[in-house]
Amino acid sequence: MPNSETYRTLDLFRDQLELEADFQFGYAVVLRQNHGKPLLRGVGSTPHKAVEDLAEKWEKG
Repeated sequence: MPNSETYRTLDLFRDQLELEADFQFGYAVVLRQNHGKPLLRGVGSTPHKAVEDLAEKWEKG
């Protein structure tokens, strides 16, 4: 489970986060650089789980 500091950091980039449909997992949250190339992508069966996955990947670097 990602820590609260990670969520606060991701909140700074909320204008660059996009919610998308993912055919395998259900939902994907994508962090894009200036709405271009995807930098990081989290997936899950709900939007919340997709954000958790994104936060875990953020923490791993």
